Parts: sequence; C-alpha cells; structure tokens
Amino acid sequence: MYGHYSVTAVGGSVRNAETGRWSYGCYQTSLQNYTLRYTTGYHHSYNECMVCDALDSAFLTTPKQLASVLDPEMNREFLDDTFLTWFEGKNKLLSCPDVMVDVSKEVEVKPEQFVTFASKWNLNRWVIDGGQDIWFGCNRGTAHVSRHLQCYQLSGFAVKPCCMEELAESIKMFMKMCEKHNIICEIHHGTLLGAVKFHGILPWECDADITFLSGNYSAVKSLGEQLSSLGYTLSEASSHQQWCCADGRIAGGAFRLFSKNWRIELWGQYLMDSELRILKGEKPSKILFAGEWVNVPDNPGLYARNRYGPNNLRHAQHWIATGKGEWDLYNPGNFSVCPVAGHHSCLDQFCADGSLQFN
Repeated sequence: MYGHYSVTAVGGSVRNAETGRWSYGCYQTSLQNYTLRYTTGYHHSYNECMVCDALDSAFLTTPKQLASVLDPEMNREFLDDTFLTWFEGKNKLLSCPDVMVDVSKEVEVKPEQFVTFASKWNLNRWVIDGGQDIWFGCNRGTAHVSRHLQCYQLSGFAVKPCCMEELAESIKMFMKMCEKHNIICEIHHGTLLGAVKFHGILPWECDADITFLSGNYSAVKSLGEQLSSLGYTLSEASSHQQWCCADGRIAGGAFRLFSKNWRIELWGQYLMDSELRILKGEKPSKILFAGEWVNVPDNPGLYARNRYGPNNLRHAQHWIATGKGEWDLYNPGNFSVCPVAGHHSCLDQFCADGSLQFN
C-alpha cells in the first residue's frame, strides 16, 4: 500500500485491551477559525484501507517522512503536530482496519499537555469525536497566551471562538439583568442580524448593540455597581445625552458596557416594540441567541431587512472593517481578501452566504 499509492503513513484499527472496544482509527481533520476538529470517518478507500487525515493507532512510515515534519519543540503533542503538518501538506494517510493494534488503555487528551501545540497552530479550540471539547486561551480553557486577547480582527479575518463566546455571554448576562430589574431592553443592529442569521454572534463582529427604553435610564445607571462586581464597567456616553421630548416622552441617552475584551453600546429609545407588547398584556418577541431567548423588535426578520437592505441574508463584513459609514448600504455576498492567504481564520475561505458552514 505504501509504495503503490504514494501514501505517507499507514496505520490500522485499535482494540482497547481493558474494555474490548474496537475502532478503525481513522479521522478526518478540519482546521478553520482557530478550531481543530477530528471527525471519525472516511470519504474514500484504497483496496481495504481508509484514507485518513489523522490516525488513532501505531503507524508505519519512513524515517525520511517523519524527519521532515518532526518539531523538536513538541513533546506529548508530536503525533498530532505531525498529523496536522501532513494534513496541511495534503499528504495521504491510510488506516487498514484488518490490521489491529492492541492498546492497554484509552488515552484522554489533557489540555495542559498540548499548550505548545495550541500555540504553534494558533488554536482556541480542539474538538475530538467521542465527546472531548478542549479550549485554549479562554476563560474556561487552558491558557497558552499570556497577552491580552485581540478580539477585534482586521478586515478579512474571523473572530476567535473565545472572543465570540465572551461577547455572547456578556450580552446574555446584561439581557437577563434587564429582565430581572424590569428594564426593557432589546438586541439591535448587527447583534440582531447575527441572531437572525446564526442564532448568535456574527463571525466578523466588532462590537454589540442593545437598546433600552429611555424612561429606564436611571434604572440602567443603577446597575453599575452590580456589573462592576461581575467584572464589567458601565459608563455614561456623554455625547448622547437624554433630551425632551419625542411624542411627549423622554428620548435618547446612552451607555457603554465594557467586558474584558469587548465594548457593548447601549442606546436609549423613547418607544420600543417590547414595551408596546407588555402594555397590551402580551409577551415581547424573543429570538434564540446563543442558547437563550432574548427580547427583539416585533419582527426581527423585517427589522434586519429594513436596516441592512437587499440580500441581507448574505454576508458582508462589519462597516468598521471595510471603511464604510455606519449607515451606508452594504454590498453583501463578498468577503474582503484575507491579508494572510490560507490562514485558517480567513473569511474568504467561506461562501459569503448561508449559516451552516460556520457551525
């Protein structure tokens, strides 16, 4: 097999001697947007062997093939680093299930053993079939980056999973706080567009927007101490003062809410759809956002269409990244050319339409 099909390495199936569990030991690899995924399975086979990107068993290769990719900085990680280097080089690996390797026990990936590997490949997350979901450099993961996370990305790059999670959790936290204190709030602008298209954060987000009822200004301000105890900073936006009046109601007012790496704009509105629903004794419209139902304008789909114009379900990067004005019409259906061609966080590797590819 090795000589005939120009294969880089050949492995086999694995049987766990402790449990008796057998598997064919073939993974397909995906490296996109700071996330490495190992998915069990195969697309093609040669004779009785599966074509794989990574192997779960011992394998045969030549000293020359191995020496060309071995990184002396790697310890426990050297096998996965070798597989990923071969994957990037489009090398072919095979797993032949009729050749079985006995192992004494199942090996669980321990994040602290893969810090060098995560740093080298700029990973935030590693998902392995079988239930392992490992995070690096996030609040809940194993740190491999001592510097401040760079969450705002230049034109052409997607936002890191750590950063998307932090922003989503911050938004949900504030929306829950609004509900607890009877403050009327709704997600708006690009935050709402992300909820409509992805049920979460836009993968190219730069900030977040939440509106609150201007009449609740003092109540929002009073949340400052509670937010501070949770690690957030709430500040009044002096350039957006409240004013009187719109249809006899106080209007305007704004705050900025800062998490560790993000800014959330809070905008006062004198009239909101959620309030009108509540006054009628009805429930406000809600949308599923990162696993939670949060308040939105009455018809979020219509709002997104009116705010962002034709073809709003197709994608375009944030106006800040593209140099446009906040209220300029978007040109959806195209991503900016990535400054580092081929990097796994480049947006131009994705089709600028559809949501499933970003899952």
